[in-house]
Amino acid sequence: MGAAPTRVYKHDGRSKVWEVVLGGRRYVIKRFEHSLLKQWFVRWFGCHPAQRERRMAGRLAREGFVVVPVIAHGVDRGRSWVATPWIGESAQRLLRPGVVTDAARRARCCRSVAAVAVQLIRRGWFFRDFQTANIVLDATDRAALIDVGSARRSRRHDLALRMLRHLDRMAIDDHATRTDRLRVRKAVLGCLDFPEL
Repeated sequence: MGAAPTRVYKHDGRSKVWEVVLGGRRYVIKRFEHSLLKQWFVRWFGCHPAQRERRMAGRLAREGFVVVPVIAHGVDRGRSWVATPWIGESAQRLLRPGVVTDAARRARCCRSVAAVAVQLIRRGWFFRDFQTANIVLDATDRAALIDVGSARRSRRHDLALRMLRHLDRMAIDDHATRTDRLRVRKAVLGCLDFPEL
């Protein structure tokens, strides 16, 4: 991959994610860390997470979603990787207490997160890994989705509610404030009509 990492976002048993700077532009590279044999096997069947992520990012973008595009991909010593441009900070980081101190901007960030949830549900999509870590906000606080390999078509209300519960549970784990979580919830439920609620 040829460039020195400038910042590691995440490194666990599933993946390593870091930011690199090439020619003055910032990119994010994610390399999948599970065993080489498992990676080879799932690549052979065409269902590696990197393959699913590339396919789904393209499909969602064609359907009008704002998705951070996969601009490069490959295999590095048996491990698949994908690269995307750096669009902005994650909602996970921005909604932590003290990071964004301007109340109007915090409210705008919450509305952007809610707008993505509403768009997914209205257009009949279930994103199993929908969480603040997988939403990035650009300089204007417009939200874009990342890591969309687990997205799939579904108009089931129970899955939509499950997706929203997962978003809220992960926001709690990420230390988002109760006020911000309520802002997101209120904005989402104000735009949707769930008969079972």
